[in-house]
Amino acid sequence: MAQLAVAGGGAALGAALGFVIPGVGTLLGAQIGWALGGVAGAQLFPQRGQDTQGPRLTDLTVQTSSYGVPIRVATGRIKLAGNVIWTTEIEEVASSQRVRGGKGGSRGPRQTTYSYVLSWAVGLCEWLSPSPNAQLLKIWLDDRLVFDAEAATGVIQVPGLTWRFYPGNETQLPDPLTASIEGDDAPAHRGLAYLVFERVPLDRFGNRMPNVTVEIAGTATRSFPEQPGQPPAAPLFASSPSDFFMGSGWSNRVAVDYRRGRLYEGRRRAGTFGGGADEMIRVYDLVTMRTIGEHRIDQVLGHVFPEGGPPDDSSTTASILHVGVDGFLYMTGGQTMRVPLWKIDPDTMRGVAYFGPLQGSNPVFDSDDTIALFVPMQIASVAVPQPDGSTRSLVIVQGGQAGAVTIDAAMMSYVWGGRDAVSPPAIPGVHGIFHTDRLDVQLVPGDRRPDGADLWYLRGTGWDIDPRIEVIRLTYSPALAVTRTDVPPIDVQAEIDTGGARPLIHHAWWDASDGTLVLTIRSCPMAWCRSAMILGGFCRRVRLARPRA
Repeated sequence: MAQLAVAGGGAALGAALGFVIPGVGTLLGAQIGWALGGVAGAQLFPQRGQDTQGPRLTDLTVQTSSYGVPIRVATGRIKLAGNVIWTTEIEEVASSQRVRGGKGGSRGPRQTTYSYVLSWAVGLCEWLSPSPNAQLLKIWLDDRLVFDAEAATGVIQVPGLTWRFYPGNETQLPDPLTASIEGDDAPAHRGLAYLVFERVPLDRFGNRMPNVTVEIAGTATRSFPEQPGQPPAAPLFASSPSDFFMGSGWSNRVAVDYRRGRLYEGRRRAGTFGGGADEMIRVYDLVTMRTIGEHRIDQVLGHVFPEGGPPDDSSTTASILHVGVDGFLYMTGGQTMRVPLWKIDPDTMRGVAYFGPLQGSNPVFDSDDTIALFVPMQIASVAVPQPDGSTRSLVIVQGGQAGAVTIDAAMMSYVWGGRDAVSPPAIPGVHGIFHTDRLDVQLVPGDRRPDGADLWYLRGTGWDIDPRIEVIRLTYSPALAVTRTDVPPIDVQAEIDTGGARPLIHHAWWDASDGTLVLTIRSCPMAWCRSAMILGGFCRRVRLARPRA
């Protein structure tokens, strides 16, 4: 409309000038004025492109199972397909964003895309005889293995996959989701083993409900020996989560142990700085989230220290926890800058080995820092295939000042990394309290092949340069030779979000099904990055293919 107004004004002005200029005339003057006014209007008021919408389902109903389908009666270990016993309608989730306009500052068209989620329950079987220890071992959605309780590799990550398993006992209660929808009519399905899937994204399955196949065992045994947890009669002491400032906000304070069905959390005595007798590891049941054990750090690690030298807070703060691919619990400890890495047997909750100094310290940068764990921020682990068919476990610790250090988990000995690694060059450590321009790091175990295993190093840049995510791939050969490949960085504004600011990597994993890195990032204005991290901020999931060679 504004363009037409300017063009009309040009026509009126042209007609007036044509009337007074000999040889031009009113009609020709109006035509020239309209053309010139149209050009000026287009420059002053550029038109916005048309809004667009992505593909959208027209039918949101779900085909359900019929009555009368036989229920399997099982015993021992069995692989079977589930039968849908409850479902919601497909839920449509719309996401809109406006594309940045061109020159002139115009508002671009709005693009709307649609995604779909679904919740449903799948009946599995009844047990021939009561099964006090029924376990879900594997889940396939269509042909994708999405859960495996017996292995740490080969599982395809499905973003947003949430499920709950009910073993089929006579005391199980209705699922919270079905109860919230069906109310008092929600059945508990006592005697029936079943699965509930909650708001699963359907984009990986052609926007339809996938076929569910599972492997379950009525008398399951765990692949890693377990000592039964004994719930404490009362907490050891009043406590709060451990939170030493060197890693605060940058790393997890808990570790999930899928093999044992446990979760470990570091906690410190209320009113203290923690460490030693003032620090503990609390163990939760991963299903019920009930506390099944509490272990004081001085009792877990005290036997490692010389007689008369009890552990203190310089090396025994539960800073960063990680369950390695070998099943051991790894913990960085200490309220100092150079700290040890502890290796703990989760079944006995006793320290078995350590890497680095026994007591922490705050050193001046010197030659010893070349392999030191200096301000640790994250731990990851990979299993490197060996010629005899076994694997060799490596633990990688990202330091805030000394870079990434690779450690042989069996020997707790140095392999590669640190400040002055040459072949290949070290990954620099520019993080922490001294360098706020690069804070965000993720270590992502990648592809595993007979000739080696990959680890992806992702680092979000900070305020002083264009927003991008640096990408480095480390490949460990069976002989533990390390190859470093610097991959072109991810340009946040070009590849993810045209208006994106400093990227904060919320989570990242490797999808073996199609060889891609999957990232969940937060993008926020510079001045509000820390607030956005605390309050939730803007979150987006992206899938990025990176070449293997």
